[in-house]
Amino acid sequence: MAWFSRQAETTPADPVLPLTQERIVELFGEEEWHYIIDDDGDLGGRWGDVIIYFIILGQHKEMLQIVGRMSTPIDELNHDDAMIFIEDWHRDRFWPKAYTVFDDEGAMRVCAEVNIDHEPGVTKMQLRQHIRCAVGTQMQFFEALRERFGMPPMDED
Repeated sequence: MAWFSRQAETTPADPVLPLTQERIVELFGEEEWHYIIDDDGDLGGRWGDVIIYFIILGQHKEMLQIVGRMSTPIDELNHDDAMIFIEDWHRDRFWPKAYTVFDDEGAMRVCAEVNIDHEPGVTKMQLRQHIRCAVGTQMQFFEALRERFGMPPMDED
């Protein structure tokens, strides 16, 4: 039990700091990832056919919610099959949480989400790892979904 409660190992070069959008933007710059900040102030990026938003939530701005949505809709007639696919995914994997939504035009979209609590703060190395893991597992999910529904693979832009 002590392993879970011990203080994180940090160095002066990579201290534990509060989660901020500026730190995420800095990491995007280091990774050479393109991003936007929308009218609501949310940070987003595009990976292939997937738009992923990085939203900081919580009373103390300590929660990082990473939400991806595939741009290509799934035919509404495939809703039940999509739900079975999502349930199978959840049965075999921890991340990402996946679900369907209907957009303003009535098209069914599939979303994937990873939430990470950074209440005690986060080092740059941890933040990079958390973002890479969230983006990577979401992309695995969306590729598997595309394969299941006979959609062409995404471009790796």
